[in-house]
Amino acid sequence: MKGETRLDTPKPGDFPIGSPESRAAARMLMRSRVDNRKRFQFVTNVSFPDLDGPPRDRSKPYVTPWTETGDGCLMRLVYVPNGTDDETENRLLATP
Repeated sequence: MKGETRLDTPKPGDFPIGSPESRAAARMLMRSRVDNRKRFQFVTNVSFPDLDGPPRDRSKPYVTPWTETGDGCLMRLVYVPNGTDDETENRLLATP
């Protein structure tokens, strides 16, 4: 089951440090974990200034990466300019 670690699942410590087997076991372990942090998604048609990169085209929708807040939650901004069709808006909101 996703989120549970089976007893027979290899662990990174079962193999030499840095070995391909150890790295593969670490990847398997990370994929099996479920992220239960609260997520907040702010949907807006108001354009905000870009503080960490080149200016964006304000006529096109975009989704910022998930950012961890001070209390451990995740937050992101979904910019949907006026006139964006429903299909595009729904696709943006469903983006993991």
